[in-house]
Amino acid sequence: MSQLVSDRSSVLMAFIGLFLLAVRPVSAHSWVEQLRNIAPNGTMTDAVGYIRGYVSREMPGFYDDMDNFMIPPNGRPTGNEILTNDTLCHPSQTIGNYTADFPMLTVTPGGFIALQYQENGHVTLPDVNPTKPLNRGTVYIYGTTQPSSNELFLSVFQNWTADGTGGDGRGRLLATRNFDDSQCYQINNDEISVSRQAQFKKEAQNPQGADLWCQNDIQLPGDLVVGTNYTLYWIWNWPTFNVAGSPTDIPSAGYNVTLLQHYTSCMDVSVIAGSGSGSSGGSKAIAKNMASSFTHGQDLNNAAVFRQVEAGAFQVNVLGSGGNKSGNSTGSLQTATSAENTATGSILATASSGSAGGEHTVTVTVTETQMPASPTEAESAGDSTTTSFIKTGRRTETLTTYSTTFVTETLTPASVSGSVESGGIVARSSDSASVAAPATTPAAFIPTPGQQVTVEPFLTASAGSGTASTLLRVRRSFVSE
Repeated sequence: MSQLVSDRSSVLMAFIGLFLLAVRPVSAHSWVEQLRNIAPNGTMTDAVGYIRGYVSREMPGFYDDMDNFMIPPNGRPTGNEILTNDTLCHPSQTIGNYTADFPMLTVTPGGFIALQYQENGHVTLPDVNPTKPLNRGTVYIYGTTQPSSNELFLSVFQNWTADGTGGDGRGRLLATRNFDDSQCYQINNDEISVSRQAQFKKEAQNPQGADLWCQNDIQLPGDLVVGTNYTLYWIWNWPTFNVAGSPTDIPSAGYNVTLLQHYTSCMDVSVIAGSGSGSSGGSKAIAKNMASSFTHGQDLNNAAVFRQVEAGAFQVNVLGSGGNKSGNSTGSLQTATSAENTATGSILATASSGSAGGEHTVTVTVTETQMPASPTEAESAGDSTTTSFIKTGRRTETLTTYSTTFVTETLTPASVSGSVESGGIVARSSDSASVAAPATTPAAFIPTPGQQVTVEPFLTASAGSGTASTLLRVRRSFVSE
């Protein structure tokens, strides 16, 4: 009888275990579980590397926060904001914190590597967090030869640029990837998981088990110096928006961030000479060879994602991926609470001479109120829109703006030349290489004939505990008569 009870108890415990596996919540977090080199045929090699201070999930007493690091942390007294002194790395992820059991990965210059992580339901259970980005957030991967022992989040994130000139110039943006690599899954009964289990079949194999981990496949710079270490920062931006449907983590018309969430992993790789995807030829030649020699249909436990290999560095177009030097931001980041809040921005890029046709461009950072989807009942069509005709060469374009939408800007000193006036605002450009420190003069900006404006969302920010608003970049050009 006791044996029967024991057997029944074992069956019950097994059933409970399977049930919990099937309905595992998305409260679990994600971090880089391991790094692996990718051979020219797209197969991951046997060598495995880890993040700094890695703690195995198999360790007795393990809990997520041993590896997981979230910015901003929950329960911050000042609310959901990022402070200027917030560090990028987990306290245990200090430079050089590796052990023989969990070493750093050895790599070759220009080689491809995979950063693997568990999706934990963030991909396959989207209805749990319906107002998250459709790509389940964007992963930003930065690299540097000059890591700081106290690396600040705001010094790196959306500051370092692909050309290495952004922020303090110590590092660069290497790649952007969708968090959802389009094939990874956690075993559960949701439609996405079930569909992917059928499409991307694999045998259960440690350490992934039956799950198929997500991965970011990236190419390392070709100029890495053999015999040195190179630092990588993995930042997953997973904001919550006011409504569902935002394609990526970047705010856009109608999609405002209501909750900031970033998860980070810090790691180093040891650069060696030798075989591997980066063993010969320049970076472009290595990438071309990888795309052409990739073996399709191989075991998914050890296969790279082909679409990432062939996609190039920037799968998601973000600030800094094109070498934009305007990646600076100051103060603390904070969610937007009202579409009518505004704050004064500042000129972040130099004014420069335009084309031979006399076009001048000034780039500024500004804030803008949320444009309504349509005029309200209290507004007539005439009150809600202003139409300007812009002459650009032989073409005439029509620019429509809403009267409820305005921009505040920081003007350059009156000493620079070449002004265009608009509603009491003077926007000046100069043929000189730079612009002196600006004098702050906020005012409503309304385009006038001869001006062309495009607005690009950047970050949701505020200066300390002040009112939050959405920071935008505005590129305005005008044609000289």
